[in-house]
Amino acid sequence: MKTKILGISACLLIVVLDIIAMVLALKAKEAQNHAKHMRMWIFECKGRSHDAYVLGIAAAVLLSAAHILVNLLGLLGVTGQHESQKPSPPSKKFSKAFLVLIWIIYGVGVTLLVIGTRSNEKKGVSCGFTYHNFLHTGGILCVVHAILSLAYYATSALYTST
Repeated sequence: MKTKILGISACLLIVVLDIIAMVLALKAKEAQNHAKHMRMWIFECKGRSHDAYVLGIAAAVLLSAAHILVNLLGLLGVTGQHESQKPSPPSKKFSKAFLVLIWIIYGVGVTLLVIGTRSNEKKGVSCGFTYHNFLHTGGILCVVHAILSLAYYATSALYTST
């Protein structure tokens, strides 16, 4: 019973961390849009936003913290299994599939957040290719990470309970 309460509490924490990361990423995108910019064809010259930089870093850190918690929760759930229990094969396969998807979403999401954040790293004006939607897409992937994390926990809980 204590394990289930701990697992549910950890899942809620993961969802909260991912949602806060999404909100911070969207706020960073908003702050980035308030910086002065001029566009010509596919190139853009824009001022950098320190607020977008700080919010982007915070979003990437929170996504990483949620990802570490997901992996610890999955590890504790799987290693908490008794030797006498036989896992059901479909649940085990789903659990592994969700874990792989979580790693892919995390990798892409944190990369997008870092690229979007790096474009606001220093003060001044930069010219180059546009990086408009990296922070926004990274924020959306935070929510996808939360949903897949819940699915991973549910399937790994089934895996350990059968």
